[in-house]
Amino acid sequence: MQETRIKGFCMDFAHKNMKDFIKRKEDARSLGVELFQEVVSMSLEEYKAPPPDTTPIPPSSLYDDFAKLYASTKSPDTVDAYIVIQGEKIHFHRAVLGAHTKAFASAFNNAKDDDMSEALGVQSMAPDAFRAVLKFVYYADTDITPLLACDVAPFAKKFEALDLQRISESVIAHNISANNVLPILKVAYLQENMDRAEMASLRAHCLMFLTQHVAGMLITTRQSHSFFFLL
Repeated sequence: MQETRIKGFCMDFAHKNMKDFIKRKEDARSLGVELFQEVVSMSLEEYKAPPPDTTPIPPSSLYDDFAKLYASTKSPDTVDAYIVIQGEKIHFHRAVLGAHTKAFASAFNNAKDDDMSEALGVQSMAPDAFRAVLKFVYYADTDITPLLACDVAPFAKKFEALDLQRISESVIAHNISANNVLPILKVAYLQENMDRAEMASLRAHCLMFLTQHVAGMLITTRQSHSFFFLL
């Protein structure tokens, strides 16, 4: 096979362990005359350990590989599941999400076909919020905007993606602005979040922001109703 480098490793091992090597008579017969003579000739020389192998180990390509796998979801032929949000069809590989949490795997087991919209309960999410979930699960992308994080955080909690949940909540807490404070408050006041300490802290930060900036905020009628309802 012309694998000279691998042959070198084997010859070095045979030279180093010559006494054990020559005991394996049956195996020695399979070497052929030329190779056997080469081994015998080598045994007459004093063994010297070869220099250490300095061949660099290539960096892991795992993240890049899964980023390419995510990019391939744009081709329906490569995937086995999808969801439909606001008329947009988003494909993915159920094995990737199913391996991420048991909650995802369980949801897929209960699905009747490749449409996972009902199984995942994504009707209230923004399409880009679900894409943010996929990017994190596939290749640990954490580029999530505060408004998308408002959708991602409760979804991640529901499906036990705890790292994504914490990252989303951190994005929200550290990026409160006049443009997103009310949507963030809406998430913080969801019934399932009322007893969570981090959500209590988030509510306090948002309300403090409102009291400090309410005079300069342009609040639409719809936003105003949401604001007074929360208070």
